[in-house]
Amino acid sequence: DAAATPADHLASALKPVLRSKGFCWIDSDPLKMHEWAHAGRTLSVQAKDWWWSVLKEDQLNFQICYPGAKGEYERVKASKWDDVWGDRRQELVFIGGPAMSEEKITPILNQCLLDDAELAAYCERTESLVPPDTYFGIDGLLRQMGEDPEKYGRGPGASADGQEVYDVSVAEEEALEAAEEKALEDVA
Repeated sequence: DAAATPADHLASALKPVLRSKGFCWIDSDPLKMHEWAHAGRTLSVQAKDWWWSVLKEDQLNFQICYPGAKGEYERVKASKWDDVWGDRRQELVFIGGPAMSEEKITPILNQCLLDDAELAAYCERTESLVPPDTYFGIDGLLRQMGEDPEKYGRGPGASADGQEVYDVSVAEEEALEAAEEKALEDVA
């Protein structure tokens, strides 16, 4: 149909898709694998784990200590590894009815890929990027548990500088101020 807009073509191609899932590599967050999850009218693309190939040696050694991680790394290294990109790639599966067409969906996805100039700029922009060390070791474990490494283990009232912070009532505060004033008078 000559009057059809790009949005019409997109809707026509994707309407028969019931579900799609997998993971992808996104240039705006290049160090992490992103999980693609789609069902019905809901689509989410969320950052998950670091790509193995972007980790420094000490970070990789830390990551493969997690239960099952070494086997996963070795499996990916043996079967999915690319000499240039490592494990970074797109892996998506589309599930749909009989009207679903790979020939209609593939060009839509290909439009999301970087062209040669964009890829060259991406390579230049990201060649020295590595995950921050604060996501590995003890700090990384604490972050994965939802804790703030700056405050963990310092008690419920700890501040970032290690000073204790106490929650006191107004009456207790007035009593402390009076005691401090008396101590200052005694010194003077």
